[in-house]
Amino acid sequence: EAVVIPNIVDFSKFNSIPPFPDSPPVRIGFLGSSFFRKKGFDLLLKAIKRIEGIELHIGGQDTSEHESFVNLARNNSVPCVFHGALVRDQVPAFMTRLHFFVSASRFESFGVAIAEALACGLPVVTTDSGGPADFVGTDDGILVPLDDNDKLRNAIVQMRDTFRKYDRAAMRQRVVMKFSASEVAAQIERVYAEVLME
Repeated sequence: EAVVIPNIVDFSKFNSIPPFPDSPPVRIGFLGSSFFRKKGFDLLLKAIKRIEGIELHIGGQDTSEHESFVNLARNNSVPCVFHGALVRDQVPAFMTRLHFFVSASRFESFGVAIAEALACGLPVVTTDSGGPADFVGTDDGILVPLDDNDKLRNAIVQMRDTFRKYDRAAMRQRVVMKFSASEVAAQIERVYAEVLME
């Protein structure tokens, strides 16, 4: 039987829950490195087309397809703010701009940005793309099937209307406990102990 040991996540720069931005619209966040298509940015733009009352904040930059994604956002009438490439130290400030976080990724072996969003007390909408299913429960956000833009859209609309109902402190506590160095080390020790007893 396989045992999955989670990644250790350094939450040292994500050490508080910032207040939600005061003014409308509802701001949702997306983070990608240099592979926006793998991260499902095109799927996300199509899903949120004509959803009222939201503004999409994008961190990261796909240098090979940047212009095509800017045009895709414009053609789908999606209000977007492109923040460009972010170094790791800039991610906490990026999260403070948001009301919730969205990952439309086609594949995630883990999902560090999702864990970081939860550590900031942000509920998440994420595709069931691999890693996120191991730590995103109904108290943390909404998990949607891959390749189902209708369900992704419905989840974003639902989160737009309910993000304030989530227990932000509890979300943070769960994710920090699960991926802290001490907890992951304890899990590794338990696996070795079980192997040695066999």
